[in-house]
Amino acid sequence: MSSFSKFQYKAIFHGGRLLSFFFLIFFNTNLHAIYQGAAGEAILIPLVIYDSTLFINTTISITIPDKIGFAQIPNEALAPHTSPADENLDPTAKKIHWIFYDHQGLRRQDGYFNLTPNAIYMLDWKSIGSIQNGRLGYVLLVTDAGYNGDDADFNIFAEAKLSIGLESTNIPVFGMADGLDSGLTDQSNCLVQGLNEVCEDTPTPWYTFSPLSSGILTGKDGETGETVFDLMLGKRFNGNPLFGLIRGTEPTLLVIWNDGLNYTNAMGYVYGSNGEYCSDVIPLNHRLNLVWILPTSTSPQPILKIPATTYKSLCFPSVNASGLQSQYFTLALPTNPFQSTSVAFSLIMGTDMRMILARERGRFITEPPPSSPLELLQ
Repeated sequence: MSSFSKFQYKAIFHGGRLLSFFFLIFFNTNLHAIYQGAAGEAILIPLVIYDSTLFINTTISITIPDKIGFAQIPNEALAPHTSPADENLDPTAKKIHWIFYDHQGLRRQDGYFNLTPNAIYMLDWKSIGSIQNGRLGYVLLVTDAGYNGDDADFNIFAEAKLSIGLESTNIPVFGMADGLDSGLTDQSNCLVQGLNEVCEDTPTPWYTFSPLSSGILTGKDGETGETVFDLMLGKRFNGNPLFGLIRGTEPTLLVIWNDGLNYTNAMGYVYGSNGEYCSDVIPLNHRLNLVWILPTSTSPQPILKIPATTYKSLCFPSVNASGLQSQYFTLALPTNPFQSTSVAFSLIMGTDMRMILARERGRFITEPPPSSPLELLQ
């Protein structure tokens, strides 16, 4: 995973950009944060699926802005190579490549389309990716220049929507910087630190993307510790309801995408409404992990069966508390020894389907390791 701490800026800068440029270079600033609604030189859509039997589909709306501002975050992080505010993009059609990967990070399908600035293109996965029927995956959008190993030469906006029958919800999308691949053959050396390239295809699938500065930073050179973030859970029932389900429960699908190492057993803590907690683990063995959190302590698989990599019945913080409970899951991922990032959000299936982004607590340096989860989070 390439570091995003050093930018490869072009030689000529307009006066309004000099201050931010020198600040970033000399202070070696990392601009990792959860960004939504920002343009990117490449775009990650972390969950894409079509399933004809379950009436599931994903649609992606794509626009090319004719210009973006440069002298502010997040454009400094996500668009360091592309058009500044005082330069209009020429109005000719631009080629955008899309690449579909399965949940293990294997490239399964790709294509491209042409789009003029400020126009809208709708990528309907039911129509375009129908041969991937029932397969979990994610999509990367890149410029033609970036696809061929050069600096990206324009930016992309995108919005994504997941629908199940008549229900639908937005899926978060994440922008990335995409710089020169430095003549790397087949992009096989994209882990070279300091480069801003996006690796569309590598021999090692879990190192495909670089750098995702718009996500949750889960690794940094020379650091040991943990990265902590919260994932909201729907209402769960502690007890033995009739038929395994009860009115008011809200099955939750946790979506966690990692561009770093896989976590065989990721430690987490389930917190209740009064701050009580219990510890549990979930397996994150893939690039894209979909974990169904079952709605009761004794429930079968959920009725809305979006295909998942894991079905899990998490612990309940208090065995004495029965009935419907509001909870959230705090996940603590060991810090990777290299630059890496995660994307995480919850899909809660209640009276409607809703998406809630993870709440990022940040990285915690553990020297010595904490003796309790409360000490970790202090």
